[in-house]
Amino acid sequence: MIRLIPLICFLILFKSPFLQAQSLVLGGQKNLDFKTNDLLANKFNAFDVFNIDSKSLSQSLTSQGFNKELFLNLGDALKGNVHIESYNMKSQDHVLLKEVNGKIEKTKERESFNYRGHFWDDPEDVFSLTVTDNFIFGFFIKDDEHWMIEPVSNFGDNLAPDTYVVYNAKNVKYTTDHKCGVETTSEKLDQSVEQRNLLLGTNNCTYQIELAIASDWTMSQNKGGSANTNTFVDAVMNNVQLLYDTEFQDSLKFVIVAHYVSSSASDGLETAITSSNSANTILTNFSTWGEAGNFGVTFDLGQFWTKRDFTGSTIGLAYVGAICTSSKYHVLQEWSGNNSNYTLQVMAAHEIGHNLNLSHDVSSGFIMSPSVASTSTWSPVSLSTLNAFYISLTCLQPIDTRLKLGTPTKAAFEASNSGTAAANCGMKYTLVTIPVQLYRTIATSSVTATLSIDGASTALQNRDYSIVSGTVTFAAGSANASSNFNLAIFEDAIDESVENIILNLSVGANLVCSTDNINVSVSDNDFDPSVATNRTIVYGAGDSNVNYYPFGGIYTDARARVIYTAADLTGFGLKKAISIASHSMLFQKTVPRLIQILIFLQKTPL
Repeated sequence: MIRLIPLICFLILFKSPFLQAQSLVLGGQKNLDFKTNDLLANKFNAFDVFNIDSKSLSQSLTSQGFNKELFLNLGDALKGNVHIESYNMKSQDHVLLKEVNGKIEKTKERESFNYRGHFWDDPEDVFSLTVTDNFIFGFFIKDDEHWMIEPVSNFGDNLAPDTYVVYNAKNVKYTTDHKCGVETTSEKLDQSVEQRNLLLGTNNCTYQIELAIASDWTMSQNKGGSANTNTFVDAVMNNVQLLYDTEFQDSLKFVIVAHYVSSSASDGLETAITSSNSANTILTNFSTWGEAGNFGVTFDLGQFWTKRDFTGSTIGLAYVGAICTSSKYHVLQEWSGNNSNYTLQVMAAHEIGHNLNLSHDVSSGFIMSPSVASTSTWSPVSLSTLNAFYISLTCLQPIDTRLKLGTPTKAAFEASNSGTAAANCGMKYTLVTIPVQLYRTIATSSVTATLSIDGASTALQNRDYSIVSGTVTFAAGSANASSNFNLAIFEDAIDESVENIILNLSVGANLVCSTDNINVSVSDNDFDPSVATNRTIVYGAGDSNVNYYPFGGIYTDARARVIYTAADLTGFGLKKAISIASHSMLFQKTVPRLIQILIFLQKTPL
C-alpha cells in the first residue's frame, strides 16, 4: 500500500480520467501453496499461481458499462494498464454442427468469449485472452517475451477451480520430443513463370482465411461437452491469430465458419475417421469426410482436433501448399503430458504453415522446426516463402476494399515465327493479360488504377514489350469488379537471356492496401542468326503499298525500333497513316548494323 501512495497523488494531480475510472483487475494475490506443487514444478522451471474469480471477470468484461480498460496484475513482468476489446473470430454465418439421429444438425451461433488488446506503455506489446465463467486462457507478448495464463486444472484432475498458472514460455520443461509429420500433397499448384510480391507502405492489408473445424468424441469427453470444446478451440485459435497478425507482409486473419463436435463415439465423423491412431490415416479420412460436404459450408482450411495419442512422436500432420484445394486439411493432437498448452498454439500455427506451403526449417528455435518447442518466431525462410505464396492465391479475400493484380493469363514467351498474332507492321507478339480485381465496394467516387514501369526492370519498354492498355477505372458503386491490363511481348528474334518486367500498380484515393506490383519474366526462344539480312524500302511520289515485315522474326535485331500508331503519326502532321513506323537494319551481330528509318503510310499532301 505504501508503494501506491505516490501514484495515487500523481493521478489526482493530473486528473487522469482513465486511471481514476480504472477498477477491473486481472490478477491479484499469488497462491504460494502451489510453489511446492510437484505437478507444476515438473512442467515449469518458474511459474506463478493466482486465484482469480473468472465469473466476476467475465461478467465485468461483458457488462454494458465496461470501458475497455483493464489493469493486469500477473507478476512483475505482466503488470500495467491495458486496452482490451472483444474479438470474435466467427463468421456472421458461423454454425455449430452435431449429428442427431444420423443427420447433421446445424445451429447458427456467434457467441464469443475471446478478447484482444495491447499494453498502454507500448502498443506493440499485445495479448489474446479468452474468459468465461469458469475458464481463463491467454497469450501475452511483452518486451519480446511470451507468457501464458491457463487453468491449473489443465494439468491434473481435482485441482482447485479458479486457480491459474502464469509462466514464461521459455520456462516450459520438455521431457519428450514431439514432432510434426509432413504429408506432401499430391496436388501441386501451378507454378507460373512470373513471381509476385507485395510492396507495402505504412498500411498493410488483411486477408481472410475461412477455417472449418472438427473435434472428435475424445475432445468432447475431455473438455466436458460441445460448448466447452468450442470455447477451448476458439481460445487456442485466438492465440494462434497473434502469430499471423503482423509477422508477414499482410495480416492473415482466421475466420471460423463452422465447428463440428462429435456427439458420440459412433457418429458419422467417428465412423469416417475410424478408430485408428495413425496420423496419416486420420488425415486421409478427415480430408475425405470434409470434401464430402459434411461441413455444409465453403472454406479454405480444414482443421481436426483429437485427444487420441497419435502413433509414434507425431502430434500434427498437414498437406503442404494445399490451402483452397481438396487437400486443404491438417490434424492436431491435443496432447497432454509434461507440456503446457502454450505449445498447442505453436503446433497449430506450424501445421497451418504447412498448408500455406511452408516446409520444415533446418534449424531449431522456429515455428516451422520439426520438433514443437516454446517458440513463436518465424524463420526468414518461412517469412519469404509465405509472403510469396499467399499473395498468389485467388481464394483468399481481402477484408479491406482494395485492388489486387492477378496472375497473367498467358506465359510471357516471345512469339514464334508461326504465331497467329501479328501487329499491323507484321511484327509477331504475345499478348499477356494481367487481371486486376477490385475487392469489396467503392462507395462514393470512381478510382483509376495505372500500371507503371519499375526502373529495376531488365526488359526495355517499346523494344522488348509495350503496355497496350495500362489504365483502368472502376466507377463509384463498383463491387467485386474486375478488369485487365494488357502487355505485348515482342518477338525481336534476338538470342538473349531471360528478362523481367516489373510493373507497379498505383491507385487514386478511396482505396487502402492497393500498392501492388508484379514481376513478369520474359522467356526467350530465339537463336543467333548466321546470315545477314537487309531490307530497305524507298518511296517516292506515289502511294507505298510494299508489304515488308521488318518486325517479323526472320529479321533479327529490332533493338532500335520505335513503334508509332496511326494516331501518333497523325499527331506528327502525317495524314491517313495506314500502318506503323519501323526500322530496317543489317542484322548479323558480327558486322556493323545499317539502320534506316522507314515509315509506311499513304502519301497525302500536308
